[in-house]
Amino acid sequence: MRTAPVSEYIKFVDWLIRNNIEGERTKGFAIRGQVKKYFDNAIRKRLAPSGLFFHDGGAPVEPVVEAGEKYVSPHTTVETILTVGSAFHDILHPSCGIISIGPFGCMPSRVAEAILNEKFTTTEKKAMLKNGASTPWFPILSKERKFPFIAIETDGNPFPQLIEARMEAFCLQAERLNEKMLACH
Repeated sequence: MRTAPVSEYIKFVDWLIRNNIEGERTKGFAIRGQVKKYFDNAIRKRLAPSGLFFHDGGAPVEPVVEAGEKYVSPHTTVETILTVGSAFHDILHPSCGIISIGPFGCMPSRVAEAILNEKFTTTEKKAMLKNGASTPWFPILSKERKFPFIAIETDGNPFPQLIEARMEAFCLQAERLNEKMLACH
C-alpha cells in the first residue's frame, strides 16, 4: 500500500510557480527548490528500509501532472489533478487498485471520483502508453474493463457496512488483477 505524501502537494505548488500558473518566483526560489529536493530525498531514503515508507528517488510530480492534465486542467490549481494523475500513473505499476479517500463534501475529491469512475478503464490506460509501446501487461489490457477503484468520503466516524462491503469487493478485484499481473511475468 502506498499513500500520497504531503510533499506531493508542495511539489505541485512549486510546479505551478515554475510554469507561471500560480504565484510568482521570488528571489531564491531555485535554491529553496534544491534544498527541498535534497531533504525530501534524504528523508525518504532513510525511512525506506522500514518497509512502511515508499522511496522512489524523489517522486517527481511532473509525470503525475502529465497523466492527469488530460482530464483536469492544471489551471484549476487544486489537488484533483494529483488524485487523477496518480491513479493513471500508478495503476499496473506499482498498484493493482486505487482507493481515493477524501473528507466528507470535498469538491476536489468528488470531481476526481467522477472522472475516475468514468475514465478508469483499460482502454484509457492503453491510450496513455506511448505509440502503442510493448508492455508486459498487454494480456491484461487486451479487454475492455474497469480497473479496481473505490472512492470513499469520510467524516471521521467508522465506515458503515455498505462501505465495508464495497472495500471487500475492491480487495477481491485488486487481488485478481495482481494474480494476472504476476502471471504475465
